[in-house]
Amino acid sequence: MRTLAPFTLIASFLFATWCSNTNAQQQFLQYDRLFGGPDKETCGQMIPGVDGGYLIVGSTGSYGTGASDQNPNGFVVKVDANGEPEWRIALGTYGHDFYSGATVTDDGNYLIIGTRVFSGVQDTDMTLTKVSPAGDVLSIKEIGTTGRSEQGYRILAVGNGEYVVIASRYLTGGGVDGNFLVFRTDDAGNITWTGEYGCGQQMDPKAITFAADSTLLIAGARYDLPVSHAVLIKVALDGTLVWGSTDQQVENSTSNIALVATEEGGCYTTGVGGTDQLALARYDANGEVLWRQGYTTGSSNSNGRDMILMPDGSLCISAYIFFTDHPDQGAACILHTDTMGQVLDQVMTGPDIGFLSPRSLVLDGAEGLVFASNISSDDEPGDVEVVRTHLGNNGWDEPCQPVQVGMQPMALPSLSPGPAITALPPPTLTVTTRDWIPLDANGSQTICTITGMTESLAPASARCWPNPAHDVLNYEWPGAIRIKDLSVYDAMGRRTLNTPPLAGSAIPIPDLLRGIHTLLIIRENGERVVLPFVVE
Repeated sequence: MRTLAPFTLIASFLFATWCSNTNAQQQFLQYDRLFGGPDKETCGQMIPGVDGGYLIVGSTGSYGTGASDQNPNGFVVKVDANGEPEWRIALGTYGHDFYSGATVTDDGNYLIIGTRVFSGVQDTDMTLTKVSPAGDVLSIKEIGTTGRSEQGYRILAVGNGEYVVIASRYLTGGGVDGNFLVFRTDDAGNITWTGEYGCGQQMDPKAITFAADSTLLIAGARYDLPVSHAVLIKVALDGTLVWGSTDQQVENSTSNIALVATEEGGCYTTGVGGTDQLALARYDANGEVLWRQGYTTGSSNSNGRDMILMPDGSLCISAYIFFTDHPDQGAACILHTDTMGQVLDQVMTGPDIGFLSPRSLVLDGAEGLVFASNISSDDEPGDVEVVRTHLGNNGWDEPCQPVQVGMQPMALPSLSPGPAITALPPPTLTVTTRDWIPLDANGSQTICTITGMTESLAPASARCWPNPAHDVLNYEWPGAIRIKDLSVYDAMGRRTLNTPPLAGSAIPIPDLLRGIHTLLIIRENGERVVLPFVVE
């Protein structure tokens, strides 16, 4: 029989510590909100707002000129720190338009990179749209070439009013000869330089960041159908290719979807590895893979979508989980690891039926995490979902739509070098001014808000202590406070016990594994208390 560690623990109301004489503290806010309309909406990227909150860019089939699922418009949503919408606009023409990335400009506005698809000829150009913090469209530039198609992905501010855009370049009408396209511009579309980089097979860039030496690291994928391979290149701020790296598995796919730089000049990347599983890789300053770590639930396919560096140097990765044993369900997972890829914590959330696919992850404060996702089901064509949740050392807090599954580490197969990447003759880009009129896109829905940032709680106390003679968790709780639900979670955030409130102040517990666990107490008014305890 395992016993509970002999020490007293003070309750934590939504991660704000309380004792009997503590004054009311600010609570941690969790929310889960949808943005969309009757047709399909998608998220390309979410970034912190100029004046707080967040800016989300993507596409909408519900709003704007000629909007439909087949001909969407660009979609821009600004929310405040509580996830409440401040303004929403749709922007485009009668063709297919969408936004995929955004950044804050040096003069305090937003610059959004997108793509315009010309109906009937399968040609695409990039769009560069400047929007004020109030949602006013300041300028629209269309950027492209003749004889080729360009599709924009991400944009990075590099200082002095200039920005670097990463994109793909294809044969007009489709094809598999895509290359990395990179160019430097100001917010008016005045282009300083362009660069094109290829390896003889289709490549798509996915993410860009500064390296420690102020050069640029660009992550992506190379396609040798039916599989993909990981790509990482380093480019100087004048467009010179410093090095390029392609890595492939013996079989199955691997790719780089997101990255964060390291102080040593390399980076971490996340994407796919093994047999379609979430992968984390560490690269050195020369583009060599130092190690890779995979993660799986044991009954799913998964892939990393975004990642951020936490203040303590650890990593948070957002991943999409598709359950192979439940093909009508896909979830978003936020995985917290140390610098060697060891799992520290995780949160998984999603609908009971439907698919929640994360796109962007942003750190909010010291431990808050906000992520934007695409959500869809057989009944709903798709919306953009924005969720604020929490990872930290103060216990487990269940999200609005919890999924009780955990990711576990797994080994990934070794890599071998792929074809060399070289710089190609730089293309000449043409810039054209457009004057599309923005239209309102006002659909939204709150799934749940667990608590408000400024609400206060009445002081209260609770504690739990061991009973070594029995598999029983004892807790002390003021009798006047009514309890709705009791749950026990393990260190991975998996629920191991759920029970209605019982008479007395003791909970029979199962044969728990050794380690840290938490008791989640939900009051009838919705307030939550987290009581950590240790099983020895």
